[in-house]
Amino acid sequence: MFDRSAHERASPPRENALSVVVDGDRFGIAGDCLATIEIDGAIFLGRLDGAPLFLAEAQTETMLDFRAAAAALCAEHVLLLSFAKGMLEWTRRTRFCSTCGHVLEVRQGGHVRFCTSCETEVYPRTDPAVMMMVTHRDRLLLAQHKGRATKFWSTLAGFVEPGESLEDAVRRELFEETGLVARELRYFGSQPWPLPASLMIGFTIEVENDAITIDENELAEARWFSREELDDRMLSSPISLSRWMIESWRKG
Repeated sequence: MFDRSAHERASPPRENALSVVVDGDRFGIAGDCLATIEIDGAIFLGRLDGAPLFLAEAQTETMLDFRAAAAALCAEHVLLLSFAKGMLEWTRRTRFCSTCGHVLEVRQGGHVRFCTSCETEVYPRTDPAVMMMVTHRDRLLLAQHKGRATKFWSTLAGFVEPGESLEDAVRRELFEETGLVARELRYFGSQPWPLPASLMIGFTIEVENDAITIDENELAEARWFSREELDDRMLSSPISLSRWMIESWRKG
């Protein structure tokens, strides 16, 4: 069982410590769990089955990138992997103060960066993004997004802008990308996505009509699908919230 143990970050325990193994962008895997070894790392993650757990550069026999690792792990360790990946990405991007450019000091077990020059404190950030499962009668809208190497079909998505509620973001993104108007929307679920630092928040949407006008700057294509037309080989990754939403609709 994993516990973030936030109350211990000011002075992380070191006795009998373990570390999740990372080498560049690859993580160590042992069966359906993240591999841990008896070395001390710089970033304190919490406690795993009571033992202090850190993140450390090392190697084990099986090393996989985030997507491959997530597909191989049990549910609890997927969440731990997302946390570790998110902290790793934030650490790599947060070396200098954005206010004065001074080198940042590591505090709170790696969860805070402090500028000794202007006393700015920097914390890990999460960018909210909405995912939209759009339906009209008995069909599902899927799109191919521009700029992606693989041409799979997925749900619509977009980042929440400052001063915007999740519901407003859904309505705006839907209209901007497809010209469709939401008639009814409901919360579906969420998923942390640390590539690099997002929280995906899913909504199901019923629209008033099915006439699509795509934003060609964002989408390569968008179209309606019946359940019979869906094929696993054409859909987004099985570990993604987008795919979970699609499967929920497909199963009725």
